[in-house]
Amino acid sequence: MQNTEKELKKYISQSWTAYIGLAFFGLLFLIGLVSSARGNSSALPALLIFGIFAALASISPIRSIRGISEFLEGARSRNELDAVLLDFETAQSLCGDKIRMGEKYIYGKKTGGIYDYNQIRKVYQYIHKTNFAEDRRELRAETIDGKTKTLCRLALKGKDDENMKQIVMRIFAKNPTVKIGYRS
Repeated sequence: MQNTEKELKKYISQSWTAYIGLAFFGLLFLIGLVSSARGNSSALPALLIFGIFAALASISPIRSIRGISEFLEGARSRNELDAVLLDFETAQSLCGDKIRMGEKYIYGKKTGGIYDYNQIRKVYQYIHKTNFAEDRRELRAETIDGKTKTLCRLALKGKDDENMKQIVMRIFAKNPTVKIGYRS
């Protein structure tokens, strides 16, 4: 089961691009710090800006890692870790393995989250456009505590519509009180 726990963490953990962004801003912050230490006072505003961006870029990956660890530790303390790992191992893979649907939990690849069906209040498709061109499509869920979570990324232009319908129907089958669609 130790391998399964590592696989689960790797599957759920956010994309490596978040860590590259963090490293980039951290490096720029260090360059600014060294420049400032050498007496270049004009580097101070840039140092502050890069420091702020490095701090902001670190929030999401750190929150993701901490959330996964807290979830798994909670499951371990309730003696449910083996059940969670078995649920992950036997989960149905959809959308080119961007999401796995277990009996109790939904596992979103690179979303930083494990979602209990009973914690979902609403599920809907989110489409983001820039200059009228679709550049991102996601399946999102609103949880009972009012937070919006990305369950998985979807292929652009409706190419994952059939898979999305399967996911939504599975969620509805597990939690018949869930609302489907963006509007309440």
